[in-house]
Amino acid sequence: DHDIVCRREDKEVIHYRERIHMPLITASDILSVLPRPPYKVHCIHLTDKDRLEALKGKVERKYAGQITAQFSNDQYLEFYSHEAGKGNAILEVCRIFGIPEENSIAAGDAPNDISMLLAAGTGVAMANADPDVKEAADFITSLDNDHNGLIQAIEKFILC
Repeated sequence: DHDIVCRREDKEVIHYRERIHMPLITASDILSVLPRPPYKVHCIHLTDKDRLEALKGKVERKYAGQITAQFSNDQYLEFYSHEAGKGNAILEVCRIFGIPEENSIAAGDAPNDISMLLAAGTGVAMANADPDVKEAADFITSLDNDHNGLIQAIEKFILC
């Protein structure tokens, strides 16, 4: 829940930790240090997206309907239960707080955001979003997420 768990700290793990600032646990037997199965697994390659694409295809063929494989950027391939993901998460949050799904708004820029944009009442893609993300969105900002794109969405849909 709050740690990165892997066999060793390599350049990919160092790069990932610099971005997300989570503690690291290393273990030769990863499952032995987990109190329960992980909710998400990352495969990271800093220079060869083709290798990640090949792995994604193998996992999708072998575990179709069980595991979702999505890129969060060109270097990070995520695997998680088909029942999990951001789309189901937003629906669960709406259910817990009694928010009608049509009143929910989600914003994203990467392929792992698509299920969330489709589940939300309004899906917003940032200007710098992947083309598939833009296709899934109801609205595309003219600014990217490094230049107040989210503020543009908030002003349009929440502060209107």
